[in-house]
Amino acid sequence: MRMSKIYEIEDEDAAHTIVRSRRQPVVHPAYLILIVLVVLVGAASVFAWFTAEFSLENRARRGGAKAQYLLGKRYYDQARAPRDYLSAGQWIRKSAEQGYAKAQTALGLLYENGLGVARDYNQAAKWLRRAADQGFPVAQNELGIMYAKGHGFGQNLAQTVHWCRLAAAQGSEIARRNLQLAEVAQARVIPELITAGNKTYKRVRLQKLEADGVTVSFRPDEGGLGVARLKVENLPQELQELCKCADKKGIAVDSAYSQLGAIASTL
Repeated sequence: MRMSKIYEIEDEDAAHTIVRSRRQPVVHPAYLILIVLVVLVGAASVFAWFTAEFSLENRARRGGAKAQYLLGKRYYDQARAPRDYLSAGQWIRKSAEQGYAKAQTALGLLYENGLGVARDYNQAAKWLRRAADQGFPVAQNELGIMYAKGHGFGQNLAQTVHWCRLAAAQGSEIARRNLQLAEVAQARVIPELITAGNKTYKRVRLQKLEADGVTVSFRPDEGGLGVARLKVENLPQELQELCKCADKKGIAVDSAYSQLGAIASTL
């Protein structure tokens, strides 16, 4: 009996030893906080490196055409001094020289308006033509506007019609309106024009179309040549609609496209 009791005691001691060996060590909360902080700092460092490595500036410096254009556009949009426009022009040029159509269009407009570069209509036409040849509708419309204004070359409404038609076919509402204006200005003769007051003008040529009316030349019955300024409210409906397309400021406020304010032909 004694031996059995001794064995039982030894067995109990062994059981207590096994239980104690299975208990997990207690980790102090401070260590957990320290580990979390280390992980967060490491993740932040990796994120900072990744952001810097792939930032717009770095992508532009590595020669990415789209990044160069976007960086130039950012300089332009945030410009506060002439040097900002210079920086915009430099980055946009780098992109344009790689054939990026948006940058070619932007560079053409910079040349046309003398922003960041010296005003040069020939250079403006050159870069707009490169983008227009790629099928970019903004460039096509802007090139049409330059032909209508005679900037960079002689006024050529047939070319205006051509380029604005291409842009309009891609969904540009402004180009569609410009196309209508150019086609009316290009028209040789309107056989007969009757105003709201029932006054009739024959063999009419449209000389100027503006938001508030038109200037026309016509052939009076008694012979010779007449000129009349007709207010928009006295015009036939189709000409009134066209006058709505002609913005006095020449710019469509809600569009990136230029809009013809008025097209004049020589008397």
